[in-house]
This record gives sequence, structure tokens and C-alpha cells, in this order.
Amino acid sequence: MTSVFQAKKAKILEQLSTPTQDYTDASPKGSVDAPVQTLVKEINDIESLVTTSSCSGRIAIYIEGYPSVARSSQGKGGGSWLFVSHTPLDEQVGQDASTSLFSQLLSSPQNESHVSVSPQMQTSTDLNSAMPSGTRLLHFKFEPLILHILCSSLWAARKVLIASQAAGFRESGISSVPEPARPTNTPTSTQAESTGLEQLDGRHFTEREGADVARGGKRQYPKRERKSQKQTLDGPVMVAVRTTGLAIDAPVGYLGEDDNIKLVVSDAYLSGLVRMGNQRFATNEERKQRLRNGIMQAFRVDD
Repeated sequence: MTSVFQAKKAKILEQLSTPTQDYTDASPKGSVDAPVQTLVKEINDIESLVTTSSCSGRIAIYIEGYPSVARSSQGKGGGSWLFVSHTPLDEQVGQDASTSLFSQLLSSPQNESHVSVSPQMQTSTDLNSAMPSGTRLLHFKFEPLILHILCSSLWAARKVLIASQAAGFRESGISSVPEPARPTNTPTSTQAESTGLEQLDGRHFTEREGADVARGGKRQYPKRERKSQKQTLDGPVMVAVRTTGLAIDAPVGYLGEDDNIKLVVSDAYLSGLVRMGNQRFATNEERKQRLRNGIMQAFRVDD
């Protein structure tokens, strides 16, 4: 285990030990999601692993930013997360017939977003309206669990990757590996000379074979030593645990020229997306448990 990995893990664990009220990160929520805290702790208790970022899975409503605006912590391209929930939505959401489901979601106690919608912003629904080209679209999203796990070696990373893909996170992969060590079994020119070999036409010959070639005899090539294909990889390796199979990304409206939200779907359609998101949460939880069991089993001997 390298000192580089140990130093990085120590720093991450120090940050995670900060009291919840004082801890912040770059995510829209600003801290480690409650549904994944136990899994993060169990992974971090394994000597050769440490989590660097995580999301337990979420239902979200996201509005795109302006194309010319730089990326921000609140979303891509200056966009904003108007609604975020890392838990299934309450079945009571949408029961108030006097208010649109969209408005009920934004004002729901489950909304973890730090973005406050301006009181002047109005929301209207036009089912016959086409979304104009170039406008900022409004998306309803479900995003499944994602983890980035730093491993002390390629050997440990392979275990995590196998467990992740077996749990249903099929798009998981190794996103960074250390530089391979230089091969140490390639002889230098000095070593070649010390073994009594001379080089003719790019090949090594013994003195007798070289004399035969000089006299016009049949050229005899010595057997080449097969170079070892095994290279030592020493250093931290990052594994991204993810899947796109559970994701939902449905445009449901846009931001008009008057900076008001224009919905192009009905409450019934939006309610269907909410139910679908809750179902994806259940599947996401099942896969998370399989991931946990797979990693614990893979590192059982090392605990």
C-alpha cells in the first residue's frame, strides 16, 4: 500500500469526520446523502479503499443554464436544481387539486435544493405549445447511485469493479491508473557486450555465428528471450461505480422569454414520472445492497 494512497485516505476521512452542521461539499445538497452514509462508512473501513464522492440516487427537476455561462456548483452550464430529493417522494404529493403538481414539488418538505425560486416567477401549462429551439429546457430526472472509490492498488480496484458490475452497475469502470513501471529485463548495450554478443544488422550473434555470417555462411539467428508482459502497477486506482440503465431524463417544460416556466406536460404525466422515479428508487436500493454485499465479500479476508 503506497504512502500516496494512505495520505489521501487520511485527508478524506478527516473531512468526513467533520460534524454534519459544519461539513460541506460541492454537491447540490452540500453533504454526504443520508441513504448512502452507512455504505460509505463500511467501504472506508476497508483498509485498501476510500470513497472520494457519492450520490445515493435522486429525483430532481433541473433547468438548463445559458450556453455561454460557465459551469457552476449548482448545475451544468450555470443551470439550477429547482428540486432534489434523495428519498422516494411522498404519495401525498399532488393531492392538492388547487395547486399544480410542479408547484407542490418545489414547496415540498422533501425538496433538498438550496435554490429558491423567485416569487415573481410564474408557472403556466400549455399542452399545445412546442418547446422553442435554443430555450432553456426543464428536465425531470432520476439519477441512480454513483460512487467514486479510490483503491490502493489495481488488485483492489479489480475486486471493486467485479462487485459493481455483478450488482447491476454495468457502466462501472476504472477511470485512472498509475503509470506502469519500466521493464527491468531489457539488456543494455553494455550488458550485451559483457555476454560476448556482437550486433549485426540489428541482431545479436556469438563470435562463431558472426564469423560464419562474415564468410557468407548461413545466417543463424539465436533465440530471442521473450520479454515479460507483466508490468507492475503501483499506486492509487480510481473506480467509478455507476449505471445508466435506471436513469430518467424527460423534458417537461422550458423557461420562456419572460423568465417564467412554461410546462408542456399535464399533471397526470408528471405524476406518472414521479411514480416511475419512486419505482427506480426501489431498484436502486436493491442494487446498492448487492453492491455492499459484493464488496464486503470480496474484501472479507482483508477486513
